[in-house]
Amino acid sequence: MVSKTIPQYSFGVPAIRHVRSLWDRYAHLIDALNRSGVGFTLKMESGLTPDTYDSKLRAGVFDFAIVDPYQVLLAENLGYAVIARTGKADRVSGVLVTARQGDIHRLSDLRGRNIAFTNATALAATLLNEYGLLENGLDVHKKALVLYTHSPETSLLSVSIRRVDAAAVSLADWDGFQHDHPASAGQLTVLWRSDDLSGPAVMASGSLPPAHVRGLQTALVQLRENDNGRNALQRAGISAFEPGDSVSYDDVWDFLQRYRRTLGPLPDRMVVR
Repeated sequence: MVSKTIPQYSFGVPAIRHVRSLWDRYAHLIDALNRSGVGFTLKMESGLTPDTYDSKLRAGVFDFAIVDPYQVLLAENLGYAVIARTGKADRVSGVLVTARQGDIHRLSDLRGRNIAFTNATALAATLLNEYGLLENGLDVHKKALVLYTHSPETSLLSVSIRRVDAAAVSLADWDGFQHDHPASAGQLTVLWRSDDLSGPAVMASGSLPPAHVRGLQTALVQLRENDNGRNALQRAGISAFEPGDSVSYDDVWDFLQRYRRTLGPLPDRMVVR
């Protein structure tokens, strides 16, 4: 009797600075999906940095992958398709954070001030904040001093010790900072919050059997229906998965077109935060 080999597919998860944090965050999600009876197994895969994760996505390394909103467009051009989207609570937005006891009380007060951004390519932390400031009459690249710290934590800590006047980060970064650094966060306040956009998607390679793709889509959506699945979602920092397709990200494409028209070309590599 010949035993039947169970297919195994790679499931890409976004890079996190610490490998242990990556495992803690996503291992339960992969385990819950593997226990759902989809007829195949998933193996978690990531990258050492967001850039290496992006490179793997571009190379078609992943069979399934969680991708940020901007990467949806890139991945669709590589033959991937959206099969699920994260819930309404997972939509992304940017915030501008200032010192609670400082002298900045409105966006116009940022004129001529130092503003710390994580990097030039973050969708929520940078582009949404840049666009929102411009709509409110402040072109940060002409009327403020922009600094790049390469870490939202560094940006926020710099505000708390008054090295910079404001930090432009994502709402998710700010929430994480409040959890990890409650004392420093207590010295800060949100000056402004941007509009939000659709959150991350799960995408599937076009080379996979359609029945397996449908099976994983169903398993993702059903995670919120049992305790084990809800625990896995909570650990992954995701409220829920819903069925999705490329149309689910029309709001992102509309925003990117508006950004291009007002602020110029988009960077080649963008990350969600």
